[in-house]
Amino acid sequence: MAGLQLLAFRYHRLYNNPIMLGINIHLLLITPLIMITQWAGAAGLSESLLLHSYHGVLMTVFLVGCLLTVLSRCGFIGIEPPQTATQRHSLVMVAAPGLAVIWEFAFAESALVAVAIPLAVLFGLRRLLIARICDGTGSANSAVAVGAGSAVWTGAGTDEA
Repeated sequence: MAGLQLLAFRYHRLYNNPIMLGINIHLLLITPLIMITQWAGAAGLSESLLLHSYHGVLMTVFLVGCLLTVLSRCGFIGIEPPQTATQRHSLVMVAAPGLAVIWEFAFAESALVAVAIPLAVLFGLRRLLIARICDGTGSANSAVAVGAGSAVWTGAGTDEA
């Protein structure tokens, strides 16, 4: 499914959420690796990869964020504001999964605490930063940014005359 989504986004020239891009790339890498080790008869390795694969999600998001910040015009924030804002906010977005990787190792016994909570924070942080960019003053309310969803950037729900 992750591969089909990436192909569909590319074919239709849609913007992908940078965090979801990292998650999908992780799925594209780890799933075949688990299946290949299973088919090769390395059931122990395959099961170990399966049990611990969630640890690599935040690392993949971090690496994708680094690459997007360096190589993409939209950066890791994933929008096209003025270039200085893109770089500054992308660096904040790169620092967040970097810290989340450290968090993940501290709370490794629970996948929910180790991965799900940091990912939720990353999605909220991205929305907050986009709201601050759209606000223009850099003082947007975080509750608005998290609660408004993608409408913050797309303008969904606004009346056009």
